[in-house]
Amino acid sequence: MKKGLLLTVKSRVGLIADLSFILGAAHVNIEDINVTTVGDNTIVNLQVSNDEKALEILKTNGYSPITYEGLILTLNNEPGELAKVSKILADNRILIIRMDVIEKTESKAIVSFEVDKMKKAREVLKDYLI
Repeated sequence: MKKGLLLTVKSRVGLIADLSFILGAAHVNIEDINVTTVGDNTIVNLQVSNDEKALEILKTNGYSPITYEGLILTLNNEPGELAKVSKILADNRILIIRMDVIEKTESKAIVSFEVDKMKKAREVLKDYLI
């Protein structure tokens, strides 16, 4: 299981350059980044090599990141596989908050899920967990 960092900040030119410089200077590698602009705000979702160090350095530089835990799953890359996993979650009354495809090959997909009932999700999806 990996923690992610989520920042919501006012949109501005150079935001990603600043974030990547701050983290790079602290020797924190950005392993995955997702950026979405909604109105005047930008939402930045980061997976980094050192969650705690990144959290500290971003706070020191005036940002207010929050952390979340995600499940990393391996799925067969075939029609209906995502339906199976999402049905398992739905049948157990587990809400999918966020989902990202991290990597995909011809036969497999690595998918990150953020859910509302992490412990229960780990139990019911144990056969898919990395």
